[in-house]
Amino acid sequence: LVAREQETVVGFKLGFAERPKIFHSWLGAVAEAWEGQGVARRLMELQHQHLLEQGFTRVRTGTRNRFRRMLILNLKCGFDLVGIKQRSNGEAHLQLEKRLTRNLEPAPESPSS
Repeated sequence: LVAREQETVVGFKLGFAERPKIFHSWLGAVAEAWEGQGVARRLMELQHQHLLEQGFTRVRTGTRNRFRRMLILNLKCGFDLVGIKQRSNGEAHLQLEKRLTRNLEPAPESPSS
């Protein structure tokens, strides 16, 4: 998927079928000038809608702890942390997964204490 503002690419998402009915959302980015404007969330919503239409039931992704904005967006959009792999450089790689449903609304946020 590609997000454009006229002729300028402002964001993208891509991935692949990892297994039957399981999609791996592998790579995505938003141009720095467009960060914080909902581009990543909208691309994710469109990707998940398309995956449902194609018969996928789950989507997986991974991130590193240092990419906090991406991690928080994934959690707000209903992903669960399902694993952590240690990279050879010692950095943790967080594995996330979401069950796709027709209701594409993000999981409700818990009240802050």
